[in-house]
Amino acid sequence: MNIMTIGKWSVQQGGIVNNVNTLNRLFIPKSSISQLQHHEEPVYTWLLEVAKIKQMSEPTIETFNKVFLYSFGKYDLQFDEQIYNSSLKKQQEIRSLKRIARLKEQR
Repeated sequence: MNIMTIGKWSVQQGGIVNNVNTLNRLFIPKSSISQLQHHEEPVYTWLLEVAKIKQMSEPTIETFNKVFLYSFGKYDLQFDEQIYNSSLKKQQEIRSLKRIARLKEQR
């Protein structure tokens, strides 16, 4: 199987890998990529979880979003555009809160 890499993210045979830190590598098994959480409406778990990680920069999260989308086609997973859009909306809220927290730390 070919490995597709964008930035620090790779889509490999078993799942998505973040290569930012080899000692603390994030691995998302392909079996859990399409996992859902239910808030007001269903959202893709990993789009939110990656955004919550303090060390994830804005560009790294943006790259993950592309890799995440690519992985649905690569692994032939069931994709729902409405859930994806809801997930991105919720992810944006998380990212905004992170930016506010960083600004407060800089004071």
